[in-house]
Amino acid sequence: MRGWLLGLLLLLGGSPSLLAQQSDSLPELTITADNPVPVTTVVPVLKPPQVVEMSTTVEEPPAHLSRKERRAWRQERFAQRLDSLVQSRNFIFWPNSMQRYPEGDMHLIYHDYYLLALYVDRVEVHLPVEWGITAYVGVLNFDAAEIEEFAISPMQQGWNIRFRVEKREELYWVDLLVSSHTGETILTLQTPRTTMRYVGVIYPPGQE
Repeated sequence: MRGWLLGLLLLLGGSPSLLAQQSDSLPELTITADNPVPVTTVVPVLKPPQVVEMSTTVEEPPAHLSRKERRAWRQERFAQRLDSLVQSRNFIFWPNSMQRYPEGDMHLIYHDYYLLALYVDRVEVHLPVEWGITAYVGVLNFDAAEIEEFAISPMQQGWNIRFRVEKREELYWVDLLVSSHTGETILTLQTPRTTMRYVGVIYPPGQE
């Protein structure tokens, strides 16, 4: 029997020693349990950003669950993916409404070109803003390589992200409130001339 197996291996162009080497070269995979939903611990500012890859495959709940349990399961998975995305410090905010804070009129945004992108090493801003007494609508458009006073802190139902950037000797404060339950994200942007509030969602880069 052993001789027959060796002959089959040689016929297929392989050798026992080569197969043994290939088997030894395979990486060892270690599976660990991880809880991506912190409750009370504030994420340190100096914590290295995590690399998050959001799968486009729809994950289905186990078949034995009831309808109520399936809804709870999907909600839990949604919150976990969103929490991981926030902690990655690598996402794009897409607004669907804007308002001059605090008493301006709310306007819907239909153009998908407006965004605020937060990356590990830079911030990209391309957002509509209202200037002056007549609420003239302009566009704030700049990139900033230095992110200062960056902080992430968990809230009861989501996250708060705060930082500031400087462009042309002007300071811009960014404050993001992200709901882990609904995905709603509120961006408050304080500029030297006005303060704007936007409502939208965040997505991983490349999946917006």
